[in-house]
Amino acid sequence: MAKVLYGFNYFLIYTIQIAEKFFSTTD
Repeated sequence: MAKVLYGFNYFLIYTIQIAEKFFSTTD
């Protein structure tokens, strides 16, 4: 369970980083 939660957290952070980079170029 903890391993799945860790993987989800990593995926969430990775997605946020991509979103920030995308919005950064737009801004």
